[in-house]
Amino acid sequence: MTSRSPSPAAREAPIWVAPLFLVFGAVLLLWDISLAITLPTQNLNRHYGLSWVGFDALLAFALFRTGWLASKHRTQVELPAVVTANLLLVDAWFDVTSSAPGRQFWQAVLLAIVVELPLAALCLAIALKVEGSYERLGSLLRLPERFKPATRWPQK
Repeated sequence: MTSRSPSPAAREAPIWVAPLFLVFGAVLLLWDISLAITLPTQNLNRHYGLSWVGFDALLAFALFRTGWLASKHRTQVELPAVVTANLLLVDAWFDVTSSAPGRQFWQAVLLAIVVELPLAALCLAIALKVEGSYERLGSLLRLPERFKPATRWPQK
């Protein structure tokens, strides 16, 4: 079996994009290892509150954008849904890892399990539905019909 490279007309991105992103990924991985070794275990940041307010404002915008496009049954909901899922996963990660031990930590874990992770999964399901891959995912997961969303997404 031989693999053929796609024709230039069939490419989704220019040929230089893949190597560029792979190099950036490798550099970032090395940077991350360096940070893991050198960063202090505690850091007091006077912009901590502003960081969270800004991030949560961005997340709110992504949620509103996804909801608005979904309410209009627009296929353009796919990208905002993926962005929203990513932001929810990042929010859950930093809520849990930056919370104080004890009650605050368990509240963050509960919020991640009950709200952020399921909502991120829903956003990804929306994107898959628009992409036309929902049937394949449903058969892969063998979801009963009653668990499939009753939406009116346009089919390609």
